[in-house]
Amino acid sequence: RFRPITRDDRIYRGRGDLEWTASDRVTLKGGVEYTDRRKRNKQSLETRPTTTVPFTSVYTRLPVDDLNEGAPAGVITDFLVVDLDKGRTDLLPDSYFKIAGPDLRASWVVREKVTSAFVQSLWSLDLGGRPLVVDFGVRAAKTDQTSQGHQQVGATYSPVMVDNRYTDVLPSLNLRWSMTDTLIVR
Repeated sequence: RFRPITRDDRIYRGRGDLEWTASDRVTLKGGVEYTDRRKRNKQSLETRPTTTVPFTSVYTRLPVDDLNEGAPAGVITDFLVVDLDKGRTDLLPDSYFKIAGPDLRASWVVREKVTSAFVQSLWSLDLGGRPLVVDFGVRAAKTDQTSQGHQQVGATYSPVMVDNRYTDVLPSLNLRWSMTDTLIVR
């Protein structure tokens, strides 16, 4: 099949992180990130005219003289094969495939923008004379998504656009306590 497809997937990203060691026991981290992604798929329709060329005009007999030599009458001793040059010229002329326009059923665009920030702290403490590491923080991410395409209703296509926006706040807490030299509790 001859259906030209254009696919495009672009991602633009920027990020910055900071880290500050407040003491030998406390480290603070923070950062921001921005991502802009656009993904597009564009497909074209083709026209396929019905050919009126009979198949018999593009094949030829390929005799194989020594095949089934001495076989009784009626045994096939040659084969039908397509003459590729003739078939290409008669069945698939240059004007056979034509682009009729965009295939709206398979053409769409999705865009997603994510802005996020995080803060994190790492504490190295003692509990019962044994090392305790506490890591806690929070990440917030704001996402804006837009999807564009077409919806078929009967024989017509209508443009459709869907927007989705949401914000996630993702806290985290991790504890790691070395009860003994060979046992760590998380």
